[in-house]
Amino acid sequence: MTAGHRLTRLWVHNKMNRPERTSIFARTRTAEGLRIYAIGDIHGMLELATKIFNKIDEECARFDGDVIIVGLGDYIDRGPNSKAVLEYLVQRSRMQKCRLVALRGNHEDLLLRFLDEPEVFGQDWLQLGGEATLASYGVALSGRRQKYAALRKDLVSCLPVEHLAFLQSLPLTFEHLSLFFSHAGARPGIALFNQAERDLLWTRWRESDDALLFEKILIHGHTPVVEPVAAGGRINVDTGAYATGRLSAVRISSDGYDFLTATVQQMASDRNSKQ
Repeated sequence: MTAGHRLTRLWVHNKMNRPERTSIFARTRTAEGLRIYAIGDIHGMLELATKIFNKIDEECARFDGDVIIVGLGDYIDRGPNSKAVLEYLVQRSRMQKCRLVALRGNHEDLLLRFLDEPEVFGQDWLQLGGEATLASYGVALSGRRQKYAALRKDLVSCLPVEHLAFLQSLPLTFEHLSLFFSHAGARPGIALFNQAERDLLWTRWRESDDALLFEKILIHGHTPVVEPVAAGGRINVDTGAYATGRLSAVRISSDGYDFLTATVQQMASDRNSKQ
């Protein structure tokens, strides 16, 4: 399936080019002297990930304050370089400046469940892009699609201890003042402190949910959109990187919020300019 065909499945928001900045978004701010960046679903797209991190690093170099980078989960699966993305994030997590807070996505959660119970979760994980992650670690299916225990054994033999420890350490949420970060947002109609783990990892958003508000501003990914969406007291920055070649993030400061993106077109332009 081509990227163009995959793109047709993305949810297109009718306000995508003019994010709401109503009074509810007046609360989308950090404390003075702090910036928070939240990055959408990477899904194995290493070049896009490094591009957007480099953009953030360039801004950090000019900012005399503290910076937190929140990864909104789904670093693995679907794209070709899950192993390299995890290695990159492990290295970033050791940096003192621009502190990384990497949250768990449903794909990391499913991988961990596969490692615990391969026969129970193997089919679900492979159907959601796990084959690409296996391939990135050098584990080939080669007709063993139903032999999940064997696939697990091969993956464990190739999975660096640091990668597993990183995956196991990922929290579900991060909060700052009136901001609430999670992979999928939250289940409508339930208070944030009452959200179940599945709600934070698997909730899908529809345009009809835009009028729903929570106690805090939600910043999330998981539901792919063509452009970052700010609506109904939430911000969604999952722009379907593996399908669109576009990885997005939101920058939040004491002055408000804005978006930044990394695209395959930008990377191609950068390469051409260096030739």
